[in-house]
Amino acid sequence: MNFSQAIKPGFADPVHDCQAVFRAVLQAMSRPGSIIDVPAGGIIPPAAWLSPALVAAALTLFDHDTPIWITAGSHNDEAAAHLGTYLRFHCGCPLSEDPGSAAFAIISAPRAEDFPLPANPGRDLDPWHATTVMLQVPELRGGPPRIVAGPGIAATHTVRAAGLPESFWEEIAANRDRFPAGFDFLLFSGTEVLGLPRSTVLREISPCT
Repeated sequence: MNFSQAIKPGFADPVHDCQAVFRAVLQAMSRPGSIIDVPAGGIIPPAAWLSPALVAAALTLFDHDTPIWITAGSHNDEAAAHLGTYLRFHCGCPLSEDPGSAAFAIISAPRAEDFPLPANPGRDLDPWHATTVMLQVPELRGGPPRIVAGPGIAATHTVRAAGLPESFWEEIAANRDRFPAGFDFLLFSGTEVLGLPRSTVLREISPCT
């Protein structure tokens, strides 16, 4: 891999761009299941298969104190290395080969075997140590409907994210039982994000069609 090819530009205006992206991520987590636009204008992902929204969120949330674990999912290992080079350059974040020690995990193309997650769900006494999981999916609309409830949702909300294996939804169901520990999930596609925090309850799993 050519180093210069991996180092695409980051934010044009780091302070204001980071603030705008951070607000979008907070909105996604406070309104679970809602699709939120991420102001990722100007971001050139280090690889064509990467979502600008995911890259913008990574540039906003990662720093030298946040170990990162990356799995390429159905992409190859070189793709994961490509992203790792970019993030190390822009954020200074250490890359971990141990998902249990990662503050953030990135899964760029989720597969059935990626769940249950090998990352750290935290404990009741220190739930803030849980890994935040960032997944790139092909689409946040058009997938099989899943009904979710919980804080931030008036009654129930239908999530239609595509490209997620059944084992992911099993992880969501198990995740709520860990509360206050558990994983917080951010799903990205294009320039959009959808949050499913650990407080999310899976009310119903509709048959896949």
